[in-house]
Amino acid sequence: MMKTVDLTPFGFTPTESLVYTTLLRLGPTTGYAVALASHLARANVYGALEGLVTRGAATRASPTRPVRYRPTDPQALLAHLATLQGEALDRLARGLRDASHPGEPVTKEVGGARAVANLILQLVARAERRVEGVLAAELWRPTLPAWRHAARSGGASVELRIAGDVPSGAEEIVSGSVAADAPTILVVDEAQTVVTVGAGDAIAGVWSSHPLIVMLARKAVGIVAVLILAAAAACRAPEIPVEQRYPAGSAFRAQYRVVDGTRLRMIDTGRGTPVVFIHGFGASLYSWRTTLAPVLGAGYRVIAFDNRGFGFSDKPAPKEGGEPRYTNAAYARLVVALLDSLDLPSVVLVGHSMGGAIAAEVALRYPARVRGLVLIDAAGFGVRWPPVLKVGRWPGAGGVASTLRGRWITERVLRSTYADPSKVTGEDVDQYYAPVAEAGYGRALRGVLRQFRFDTLVGRLGALAAPTLVVWGAEDRWIPVRDGSRLATGLPRGAFVIVPRTGHAAAEESPDEVNALLITFLKEGLPRVPENLAWSTPSLRSSRSSSPPIPRTLQRSAN
Repeated sequence: MMKTVDLTPFGFTPTESLVYTTLLRLGPTTGYAVALASHLARANVYGALEGLVTRGAATRASPTRPVRYRPTDPQALLAHLATLQGEALDRLARGLRDASHPGEPVTKEVGGARAVANLILQLVARAERRVEGVLAAELWRPTLPAWRHAARSGGASVELRIAGDVPSGAEEIVSGSVAADAPTILVVDEAQTVVTVGAGDAIAGVWSSHPLIVMLARKAVGIVAVLILAAAAACRAPEIPVEQRYPAGSAFRAQYRVVDGTRLRMIDTGRGTPVVFIHGFGASLYSWRTTLAPVLGAGYRVIAFDNRGFGFSDKPAPKEGGEPRYTNAAYARLVVALLDSLDLPSVVLVGHSMGGAIAAEVALRYPARVRGLVLIDAAGFGVRWPPVLKVGRWPGAGGVASTLRGRWITERVLRSTYADPSKVTGEDVDQYYAPVAEAGYGRALRGVLRQFRFDTLVGRLGALAAPTLVVWGAEDRWIPVRDGSRLATGLPRGAFVIVPRTGHAAAEESPDEVNALLITFLKEGLPRVPENLAWSTPSLRSSRSSSPPIPRTLQRSAN
């Protein structure tokens, strides 16, 4: 005999639990047959069967004698019980709301089909005014009791579309359908939202009560927006195969090295003064694809790597052994550990955006290790984030940015870093998207957004002793030129050069100009006067070099 299912925590008696278990084994049958199979008195069995019918765990299969009983499908019973629990929780929530002050907006992640279905069950069952949105077809059946309750109780109104074919019998609740691969987007009472991506066991969701996130979800409920968001859903767009990932097709070869407990993917080639390139937020060593060969050809050793959490390097949990892994200090330690592993006492650091903030942090904390510094559209005075990343930086909302990532969002963010977005090619998007699709990327992204500070150079630049070239795109929308001017003005030994008709990704959008500046700096040191001072605006005429040329310092070999 099968093991008895215990329904007593949900208000059933032990006899009812035993009878329901027996019904599952026998299927539709009479009370007499159940009594024989369970070794219970017929009076007890019939009483238990009626109790099961009353509580929704069984149905009478025929009105004639002898009466036959049919067990409720286990999944349907679970959904029914979840609805009942939702109603109980709703009563408790109202009591708590009346007895306490409103809480702060919250955003939580939910993983797994059952957990997502139970979350939707709870929210729909407790809805008071309106539920609207799109529901993945696979979530329809396990959440059906809540939808039926909402539609028939006369309480909350329902405006629901199914992603895919509308199930038979759902017409009274469902108002239409959208693309089969569209994610679930539900807005409940205009105060809460659930968004999911993936399917089957890999399904994941985000629940939020944050007003701005709810507002974004409401805007996405329309059919057109849903189709767009579906294209952005995580892990839906195929990434390029491993053999096509940069530096494939170039003169460079990728290698791996374990540094500070992190396996880094990197390029290291050439002789002469070592120049280490640190990419920006969301990028990889691919962002230096147009820079490495010219610098190598000019006689320098070039080293570029996928930083921790990005590219195809390790993406550890934000904290390991209580130690944060994505802070400014942690990234600076990682760079120095890499130099140690390569036996490099000092190098020239070239950093872009977030990588510029890291390079400056290394120069401030470990000045003896940095013989020269090039900061390209560097963070340090804050960043004007694109909307999806801005949401991800809100307390409690990091899951939104990491869950709703995909090729479409990758392309949109990448194009925003160019003054002329048409210069972004399909290959560029493929290369940037490939690591984004990796399983650990979302976790690492949340770690960076929560732990890394993009404004830590304020008030600290006076201690930066290394000669520093600051290069800025004139049309940078992420970090405006005035922040580059502030950065350069605070340097004891710095020069500031603006690259016209260029956005935040200066080295990628205007490689010829940036490479010429970089190689000149490596060979000759700081210029006395920035080359574009004649055309720069009056507000930027403070751009200057505060030290004489350093023609040989940067050319000495580190070996």
